[in-house]
Amino acid sequence: ALISQWSEQLNTAWEDLLELIRTREQMLQASWELQKFFSDCKEVLAIIDEKKKFIPEELGRDAQSVAQLQRRHATFEENDLNTLTTKVNQIQDESAKLIGLYAGDKAREIKDRENEVLAELLALQRLVDSRKHQLNDMTDLYKFFNMARDLAMWMETQMRQMRNEDKPRDVSGVELLINNHQSLKAEIDARAENFTICLNLGKDLVSRRGHGRLNEVKDKCVQLCLQRDRI
Repeated sequence: ALISQWSEQLNTAWEDLLELIRTREQMLQASWELQKFFSDCKEVLAIIDEKKKFIPEELGRDAQSVAQLQRRHATFEENDLNTLTTKVNQIQDESAKLIGLYAGDKAREIKDRENEVLAELLALQRLVDSRKHQLNDMTDLYKFFNMARDLAMWMETQMRQMRNEDKPRDVSGVELLINNHQSLKAEIDARAENFTICLNLGKDLVSRRGHGRLNEVKDKCVQLCLQRDRI
């Protein structure tokens, strides 16, 4: 009977010890996950700060350089930003899991860290979107300047030809000039849509007011209209 009693006490003590070991293991695992969560948050915040500094302010000096910057920015969005977003999603999953294990101040701290990471990612996203809009504006700006330049050069060439034409000396000469003039009129009419597209693009750029060449766009629009009236 005594041996049986000691055996029972020994088994009970052993089960208590095993329960303590399991409990401590769970606590250590939860503590490890918590510290890993805080470490991951710190790492992601550092990466976001680095990516903010990576975004350049250069907007390009011509259409070709702007296109190159747009390709670089698109690569940044597709690779760096998407990878970073995946990391933040993982932090949200970890936060939801840990909040279920902790309460009180610790749970609030976990939520605060998650919100801090989300806020910084949102700030980076705003910078990325702003940069994208700026580059799109510059693309339209140089497109407008190129269209305005081509139309102005074409009109100047046509007016120079009309001013330099010799006076006809017979009926056939007059008929030839009339045919040439009608061809020119037909070409002007055919380019009417190009004028409309160019001027509408200029008006759109003026309404955006997001670039520093607003007055230059206005002047180009006025010059283009005056030159079209002259021709």
